[in-house]
Amino acid sequence: MRIASRLALIGAAAALPCALIFVSAQASSTVSVPASAADGISTGIYVTVGDTVTITATGTAGYGYEGAAPCAGYPTTEPNGSRFLGSYNCGPKDDPNALLPGDIGLLIGKIGSGSWFNADGITFRASATGDLYLAYNDDIWSDNTGSYSASIMITIPTSPPPCIAKRHAPDICCNAKSDVICPN
Repeated sequence: MRIASRLALIGAAAALPCALIFVSAQASSTVSVPASAADGISTGIYVTVGDTVTITATGTAGYGYEGAAPCAGYPTTEPNGSRFLGSYNCGPKDDPNALLPGDIGLLIGKIGSGSWFNADGITFRASATGDLYLAYNDDIWSDNTGSYSASIMITIPTSPPPCIAKRHAPDICCNAKSDVICPN
């Protein structure tokens, strides 16, 4: 979702009477996150400070050959970082050299040029502005296979600037002890 789309949503909400303005707009998207994408992918979603972001993911991927028991072979991973060799649960594998030091295969994300964070099954309020990136947590992507399917929902607050609220409903907004919303 680009800036123009965000502005259209906020502009439409600003035209409503003040009593109806405090709603939120939602947008959702599903993206494929290939395990072989070095340094991750841009989701094409632009996040702004204050947006509520929810990310869920499914799928399996692989990080190449594992020589250590009990998972020797070609294990698969899930977005939460769990590893399986066939039906055997190998448990997570720590990779100190991965984008986000920790579980290999974990779905991770970042906003703009910020730090990577665990992006599997989370809801958070954005504290940064920028494009949302997702990645398969690893440090060598050339031998990776598979992908995760990530569903992203963004809830955008649509409160209007104070001057718009005053113009459309001054009695409701500014005379009902709403100084935070409609300062004088």
